[in-house]
Amino acid sequence: MSYDANPMLTVYDRQTAALVDTVNGALATYRQDRSADGPSLAKVRNAWHPVPDQLAAIDETMATLRQNILNVTTDADLTPDARERRIQTLSDVGWVSIKTAIAAVDDAATVMLETARAAVYPARPEPQDAVQEARLAGIKSDAKMVLDTIAGEQATVDRIKLLLRRALDQGDALAAWLFAVSDWPADYLTSRGFDLYLTALAAEVDDVIADATPDTQALVALYRTLAHPREGLPVLGVLLGHLLEQVWADLRAWRPAANTRVPSTLNNGGGIEYQGAVHYPPMTY
Repeated sequence: MSYDANPMLTVYDRQTAALVDTVNGALATYRQDRSADGPSLAKVRNAWHPVPDQLAAIDETMATLRQNILNVTTDADLTPDARERRIQTLSDVGWVSIKTAIAAVDDAATVMLETARAAVYPARPEPQDAVQEARLAGIKSDAKMVLDTIAGEQATVDRIKLLLRRALDQGDALAAWLFAVSDWPADYLTSRGFDLYLTALAAEVDDVIADATPDTQALVALYRTLAHPREGLPVLGVLLGHLLEQVWADLRAWRPAANTRVPSTLNNGGGIEYQGAVHYPPMTY
């Protein structure tokens, strides 16, 4: 690895910065759409608040390792073997720090998604006793009789959505939970061989909830943004998983060439200042 552009680092830098912008923007938009800062949003915001700092700490750890490698490899008092041992030790210490930050970010993302989802989707009523189980079995039986008569994947999904909308309109909390949250609709579609429509149903359930309960529309939009598989919090699983491991491995393997002037950026060829330009703005709302 040299100080030439590192495509993996470029992707990591841009995607983490984009994610922070996306989440900050979603939280700001939701805040503007609400007359008060409710408990659900407060919990989401509190969980998110330290995340930009944790991501910045990861960046700082990588920049520190780069500088440490430069210092060690130019230390004339060390033998080549001693230099490599020293770099290995510094790398191990840095990776422990990064793993700590990753765990904190993962925990925050989990809290945010679970909190937003719980605020959007119907909760199962209490008490969850034998009487409720009997009624639940009756709802499932009735729904199955209706759905079994329907031919076609999309038509079946549409009828499940209609059953959910009816439950919401009638204030039937147990039926609403069954059709919106439980595994029963997905299990039913699978039993009919309609596996390809599982994702479609999950996405369209949000629409039904937003249409039936206008007060939740802003929160539904927030949850959709946070849970978006390519632009929301799930992206962290890729960024802080294999991608970051590869970036760290490349950095760990880098050695400055003899008599090479080391630029002030880790990924200089990519045009991204590693310390400074990859900026994670704090929440301002």
